[in-house]
Amino acid sequence: LLSFCRTNDVDVIHVRAVYSKERGSAWMPYFGELNPEKSSEFENTPEECAVELPGEPIVEKPTFDGFLQTNLHAILQERKYTQLLLAGLVTSACVLQTAQGAFARGYRTVMVEDCCADRSV
Repeated sequence: LLSFCRTNDVDVIHVRAVYSKERGSAWMPYFGELNPEKSSEFENTPEECAVELPGEPIVEKPTFDGFLQTNLHAILQERKYTQLLLAGLVTSACVLQTAQGAFARGYRTVMVEDCCADRSV
């Protein structure tokens, strides 16, 4: 999907998790309970295949929803987008919440199934 978008003039915007109490991640105590091996702050490092290229915006999100407390909506409005292709990890939380946030703001939202993944429980 990244390759297709980059070769067909489709903008790519990266949304990354940067979780901490200070950034408004109110559920961080629960994160600590579920992930005791991780610190009280969490910053997501992209997979090698998903590293941004120069000029591709990076939006840092403090919650599961890529729109909540970020400038993602402003970036999309500035570029006059009405439809979004979503892909990512932890589909049942982050991708789903971002898709719902997009839909609630009026975007035609498409989750690219083959480009999403989740944890097994």
